[in-house]
Amino acid sequence: MESFADALAMVTALRPEEPVYCLRPRVLRESAAEFQRQFPGTVMYAVKCNDHPAVLAGLHAGGLRHFDVASLSEIEAVAALPGTVSHYMHPVKNRQAVELAYRRFGIRTFALDHEEELDKILAVTDGARDLTLVLRVDMPRFDSVCDLSGKFGAEVEAAPGLLRRIAATGNRAGLTFHVGSQCLDPGAYESALTICAGILARAGVSAPVIDVGGGFPAAYVGTAAPPLSAFVAAIRAGLARLPADPGRAVFCEPG
Repeated sequence: MESFADALAMVTALRPEEPVYCLRPRVLRESAAEFQRQFPGTVMYAVKCNDHPAVLAGLHAGGLRHFDVASLSEIEAVAALPGTVSHYMHPVKNRQAVELAYRRFGIRTFALDHEEELDKILAVTDGARDLTLVLRVDMPRFDSVCDLSGKFGAEVEAAPGLLRRIAATGNRAGLTFHVGSQCLDPGAYESALTICAGILARAGVSAPVIDVGGGFPAAYVGTAAPPLSAFVAAIRAGLARLPADPGRAVFCEPG
């Protein structure tokens, strides 16, 4: 891969007639390290955003070891990096993908948002009890550039029953959500976690894993995105609303 001092140097040297991708490994390393420094939990990169090997390598160099994967090709890409852990956070997967993820790649975390997906995962893994099964919950529309409400996620009313079913399998249960891509309102995370607190109260079971999803905004021309610290503060406030669980693991999925 060719290297240039900046974009102007690249254009001057190549004079491209087609679009060119420019990667900045140092920025990837620094961004990964800074996100991990601020977030009160484990950061897992959403590979679907950009699965280029150089991007994954740059994030890995920044200390990132956990990755949110949504396909077998993404799982294979992450597996090429040493010491990594993949979490299969797409809530809809075919049986072969679940089987290969579990048996060949050792993945133990799977997201789901309906009964049939839970039944599928349990059947393919022969009723495994070493899983973390994370229930994705649908959220109302928040202030985000790309609204994801209604695309994936169990309805809030159905979530307590599903969570009880997960807990009854003997596996570790979790809750996750997505506030929408390029979310511009830090308060959306606190609101979503407040909804999760209500689900946990109605379910009457614990959720040792909470994944606040993605949606963290990037700085684009014409977009006034709040700093990461504002989102972290809102997430901390939301987590404080959840029933106490000293061993709870907290995740996020920036892309």
